[in-house]
Amino acid sequence: MVHRIAYRFRRLLAILSIQDSFRYFLACLVHLPKFFRRKELDLIPADRTVKRSITVNYKGVKVTVNCPRIDVLLGEESPIFSRAREMYAKDVYLKPFVLSRIPFHVVIDAGGNCGLFTIFAAQLAARVIWLEVQETKYQPALAVLRESNHPKGEIIQVGGLLVGSTEKCHLQSGVMHSLPKSETVREILRYVGRGAVVTMRDLLDTYVNERVSFLKMDIEGYEFSVMQDADDWIQQVDNIALEVHRDAGDPREIVEALERNTFRVVTADSELRPTSAATADYIYASATGALR
Repeated sequence: MVHRIAYRFRRLLAILSIQDSFRYFLACLVHLPKFFRRKELDLIPADRTVKRSITVNYKGVKVTVNCPRIDVLLGEESPIFSRAREMYAKDVYLKPFVLSRIPFHVVIDAGGNCGLFTIFAAQLAARVIWLEVQETKYQPALAVLRESNHPKGEIIQVGGLLVGSTEKCHLQSGVMHSLPKSETVREILRYVGRGAVVTMRDLLDTYVNERVSFLKMDIEGYEFSVMQDADDWIQQVDNIALEVHRDAGDPREIVEALERNTFRVVTADSELRPTSAATADYIYASATGALR
């Protein structure tokens, strides 16, 4: 347990100031008895102690996160620092990529959430498309990040659910029986009523006239639906990182679609360790040689 905390501390030390890192490490030590009692490393209690604005140095880009302000806006159990820790310290979307091999022009952040990936990408890319089905919930957090960081690139905000063409027809015709009952799906239903269901082809035709340098996807299981249409749009995309929700499908289908379209693919488990396609929690792909 202490070893795992120390590992996470080293990762945080790579992106935070020494002062902020040690403050967080001390908070973890305070909660160490709870970790041992529960026999799991739940860092949420330590994350909640971060009640100040922090500046992250992630891959040479500085990102300021106003933790207390965003936490008040979200009013959720999971603090913004938990998301920042996963995004920047754990490095869930970019770890296998060599950024110098990616000419950042257009980035799509599908499942943009609070905008932590978007705000980073907007310091490198000319245009970033932030796509989020719960737009009204997360747009205020994105606004705070924009205010704190003054991104160089244009950020286009799109409210909607990214799905495949077949799923779009089902949703717009009211076929909902296959969907899990969750807060996210209830939010989806509200957007479906307003017609905010888009495919990758819709997104590309409306907002992208050129190639997509990087596509990040974290869309709660709909990645399988989107990738069913891959042959129709994927040749316009250079690099992809997606989180896999294996309760919604077989990751091998996604890997097969990528490899069929001449992408090199790397698969990883929840701790970002190499794993087989069948047990993947993350899939990374490049058509331009950007993977390590």
